[in-house]
Amino acid sequence: AKEGEIYAKDELKKLNDNLTTATDEVNAQSKKLFKNFGKAKEMLAKIKKDADDLVPVIATRKEEAKNNALTAQNEAKAAFEEAKALVAKAPRGKGTAADIEAFKADLKALEASLTEVQQAIDGENYPGASDKANAIKEKAAGISDQVKKAIEKARGKAPARAKPTTKK
Repeated sequence: AKEGEIYAKDELKKLNDNLTTATDEVNAQSKKLFKNFGKAKEMLAKIKKDADDLVPVIATRKEEAKNNALTAQNEAKAAFEEAKALVAKAPRGKGTAADIEAFKADLKALEASLTEVQQAIDGENYPGASDKANAIKEKAAGISDQVKKAIEKARGKAPARAKPTTKK
């Protein structure tokens, strides 16, 4: 049921709603003098079939989530390594020391977060691992962008911008 709540939330809610309806039907029949549980039996049989059909769907969605988490983890690692390499090449000089130290501290935190991503994957918390990995990727990309701008500035170039379009 736990995996169903993660990977088939809507389908599980529908099954629970149908089960409630079937239970209500059983209770209604049990109060009658002449009981007829035919409709309730049909409802319960359909619920069982739907639940059985949902098992492979959940397994497939879980596998997709695992693959997505692993892909996000690899992308986060790559973004982290790029940011780390860029910080190592960052221009040193007046006014940059504090920025470089801040980037290094951010990278250290990201490295710790990468460990948390692996722990989430090991614990089969694939959606959580993906979210954390994507956050790492964004943060690392932000660091990389800032360092690239600093490198371009130190070289005496303005950051690359899109060329204006000319009207004909």
